[in-house]
Formats: sequence, C-alpha cells, structure tokens
Amino acid sequence: MMYFMEILLQTAINAAKDAGDAIMTLYASTEFETKADGSPVTVADMTANEIVLAHLRTTYIPILTEESVGIPVPYPEQLWIIDPIDGTTGFIKKNGEFAVMIGLLEHGYPILGVVYEPANNALYYARRGEGAYFEKDGIKKALSVQSIAPAPLRFVRTRNHPTPFMNTVANKLHATSIPCGGIGIKTNIIARGDGDFFFTLAELGDWDVCAPSIIVTEAGGTVTDCTGNPLTYGTKNHRIERGVIFSNTICHPEVVTAIHTSLPIQEIHQ
Repeated sequence: MMYFMEILLQTAINAAKDAGDAIMTLYASTEFETKADGSPVTVADMTANEIVLAHLRTTYIPILTEESVGIPVPYPEQLWIIDPIDGTTGFIKKNGEFAVMIGLLEHGYPILGVVYEPANNALYYARRGEGAYFEKDGIKKALSVQSIAPAPLRFVRTRNHPTPFMNTVANKLHATSIPCGGIGIKTNIIARGDGDFFFTLAELGDWDVCAPSIIVTEAGGTVTDCTGNPLTYGTKNHRIERGVIFSNTICHPEVVTAIHTSLPIQEIHQ
C-alpha cells in the first residue's frame, strides 16, 4: 500500500509540474472569460486541466476538477480533486500568486496533496502520516508550521477579496497582515512557518482546500471550518460549508474565538 501511495504521489507531482510548464508558456496571455459564478477562467486553466487529467486518468481513480461538471455524491472511496490554476486572478495580473493544486480524498478525508507554484518553481506536497515537504532548485526540506506563539500573530490575508470582517478579526487578535492571492500561496506560507493563520467565510470549493489542507496538517497545523469543526467534503454542490481556517495549532483556538465573538455563530455561512 505504501508503494502504491508513493506512485500516486509521484503521478500527482508529475501532473502538477507538467501543467505548470504549460501555464508558464501562456503567462503572457491576457485573454480570459468570466464563469457563471463571476470568477475568471483562462486558456491556461483549461490547458492545465487537460494535462492534469491525462496524468491522473492512468490511476483509474475518479476525478473532480473545478473546470468539470462535477460528479455524483456521495463521493467514491477515493477521489482526485483538482484546481488546475488556484489564483487565476494572480495569473491574469502576472504577480506569480497562483498554483496547481491536486489532492486525493479517501473515505472523505485528504490523504495526499500537491501544491505547485509554477512562477517560483516551488513544490509543496504531503502524504498522510508521512509529513509535508518543500522542494525548489534541487533542495528538499521538511515543512513545519510555527510552533511557538509569535507576537504579534501574522494573518495571511486575501489580497483580492478583503472584507471589513477580516479587519475586525485581525484587530481583535492584534495581528499583522501578509496580503497575497490564491489559497495555495497563503497556506504554503503557513506550512513553512512564515505566517500563522488564514480564514475566510467565503464559499470555497472542495478543490480550493483539499490539497493544501493535508499539507498544512502534515506540517503540524490545524484546518477546520470557522466553527472549529472538521471540514466536510462531498456536499451536493462540492462546496465547503461554514468557511475555513488554516493555522498553526497554537493560535487556532484564538482565531476561532475571535471569529465567534466578532460574528454571531448563526451568521456563519451555512
């Protein structure tokens, strides 16, 4: 089983890197369309999607991708979950804040994740029980979230979709801000210990959180919804309910408390 999981991880890594190479050849393009939900999609999204699909189909495991029409629920025993370009806005703005994200669910829980930043040639990956790792320019190192409570806390916050509520929570925690785009970029910062928490009440898709959640947790962090409960994958519309928090484990209770005392619990997205 361990050997099989190693094959699956390498397949996901190869898929992410090949998709990343294709994305970078299209980096100069400025053409994009707007999807029904108002989010942008580019030729690079669709090209990366097809490359990842071609790799993962060799595993004969079902696949859900942000650019697909979805699959029936409940989910099968194993399921690949893909975001071919997480942070399409960053791709369009040419700021490097985007990533290819590939995660694998088993019985509804992430067991493998790959987040690749093509603009930085930076690879982040994890397998359940095997730790999380970072590779760049031939150097590999283990990832570890911040294990000592820093003062002040560092809030890795969204650059593209800030809200007044985020300011309220950050102020309550006396946190400094690290603005950036893309879920994968933010969670990579937390996984390597350079930031402490990120949260959002936005309606994220399973593809937004599957891969980064296993990387952060294997790096010693905590990932929950904004009520402090475990994430649930496989809802009817493939969306994560009640928001999400990624954090180092030390500050997680503080973040949950700050959210709850800043917003009535019944107002957290259902």
